[in-house]
Amino acid sequence: MKSLACWAFCLCHVWCLAQSTPRYSVLITEILPDPSPSYGLPEAEFVEITNAGNISVILGRWKITDGQSAALIPEGTVLEPDSSLILCSRNNQSLFIRFGRCLGLSGFPSLDNAGDQIQLLTAAGSLMHAVSYTPDSYQNTLKAAGGWSLEMADTRWPCAQKQNWKASLDPAGGTPGRRNSLPPIPPDTIAPFPERTYSPDSLTIVVLLNETLDSAMASMPGRYTVDQGIGSPVRASPQPPFFREVRLTLANALQAGKIYALEVSGLADCAGNAQQFPLESRAAVAAHPEPASALINEILFDPPPGGSDYLELYNHSGVTIDLAGIYVGNRNSSGQPSSLVRCSETPRNLYPGEYAVLTGDTAWVRQRYAGTKASELLESNSMPSWPDDEGVVIVANQQGTILDELTYADDDHFPLLSNREGVSLERLNPFLPTTDPSNWHSASTASGYGTPTLRNAQAQSQGSQISGIHIEPKLFSPNLDGFQDFVQVNYEFDQPGTVCNITVFNAAGQAVRELARNHLCGTSGTFKWDGLDHRGLVQMPGVYHIMVEVFNTSGHRKKLRHSIALVHR
Repeated sequence: MKSLACWAFCLCHVWCLAQSTPRYSVLITEILPDPSPSYGLPEAEFVEITNAGNISVILGRWKITDGQSAALIPEGTVLEPDSSLILCSRNNQSLFIRFGRCLGLSGFPSLDNAGDQIQLLTAAGSLMHAVSYTPDSYQNTLKAAGGWSLEMADTRWPCAQKQNWKASLDPAGGTPGRRNSLPPIPPDTIAPFPERTYSPDSLTIVVLLNETLDSAMASMPGRYTVDQGIGSPVRASPQPPFFREVRLTLANALQAGKIYALEVSGLADCAGNAQQFPLESRAAVAAHPEPASALINEILFDPPPGGSDYLELYNHSGVTIDLAGIYVGNRNSSGQPSSLVRCSETPRNLYPGEYAVLTGDTAWVRQRYAGTKASELLESNSMPSWPDDEGVVIVANQQGTILDELTYADDDHFPLLSNREGVSLERLNPFLPTTDPSNWHSASTASGYGTPTLRNAQAQSQGSQISGIHIEPKLFSPNLDGFQDFVQVNYEFDQPGTVCNITVFNAAGQAVRELARNHLCGTSGTFKWDGLDHRGLVQMPGVYHIMVEVFNTSGHRKKLRHSIALVHR
């Protein structure tokens, strides 16, 4: 009887341990994705897990997986409090025995050097902990090249991803089986907030937040409200493995073309930081991108050494479009669209009037250009080639329809720039053609020679209401300070077929620059004077006169003389 009671007690104890282990009790605390070259560790991949709780945990039939393959931890494996276990391939177990307790597993997942997601699942299939890493996670370019492990800095904040992981500081390249070498990080005291949303259909909103949520609180539909009569969802489903996305199922459908306000309140992160007041994010069903909806607004095609090209798009339409359905590229030697790159691999709304910048190195762009908005930067590892001297930029949708196209050249820059590396070309007016060279200008000195994700420093009026011929400003200074760097001659005619001549004269009546000679105008357009004469020499300060002559085949003729002042600041 006593032996039976003892057996029952043990069985109950084991069952309780297996059933009552809270999430984040056992953590992934160290990863070695790229073991070569070795600095002291075996040239073999491993994952270290640690019991961060205060009770023993039975790991039998738990899984370590990268989503492609999974390894099963054998029955009878127990992990004591504050102890670690090294997991590796069965063939490499002998290499890690000297570092501490180790289990060699059949089917151990291959850790991708370029980045991966590692999950630790319980025997019941529930998520215990997950880690996502990329080469940027090392926060050290040399160590990212191989031979160094990634370590968790602080087990108190298991949901912190980027700030809680870094390359090991240990001279051997890692600390398998030992306490990690990184110092603790400051506690997380900031509540979660919504970063953006997207809608795969009219009855669904997916809201993406900045950090891992308390999934129990995030699954309460009453914590979400959509305006314009939509109300709260009927279901809220936090999405594993990182619980930074919540899928909302609506009772009332979103209407095409409308932009809604989603209010989120009372959510908490896994560290227990709760929102103290409601936060809002926009939501909409994205429309199919049509020509001229996503305009080329700024391009850096000649970055300095160590820098990266970037391309800024601007939503010039009145509807929301999805960047996952927009591609950018160039044209090959045969003139065909080539090197097309998708702007976003996941759905990403671009609302009317918003910017999005695609680049190969978002960190460099943020460091180089002050004020850049990280939320509007998109990184691609396969940026199209845009040569430094001249090239073509195209924007297309999924069907291959060209949405916008720019043919650029180094000569499009302000002629007096001594060094054009790191200087972007900015669009002056979205209402004027992309193909018009006079609609582009070098970014200003004051802006740092680029304004990615911001309104262009050289942007002109966003309106299209130009009555006949309009010349502005009356006073300008061609010094690239971002303020009145050039004069524009804007025109708008009722009918095509108007021919114009535009000449700049100095105060002595001498012609210094011819902006147009028998130029066949469209219905609208612009010419630009940058303060240089026909030889490319900057003119002296003083009063200048712009003479405009227009005529058409019907015999109508008009002359306009406009005085301006050139000053040197």
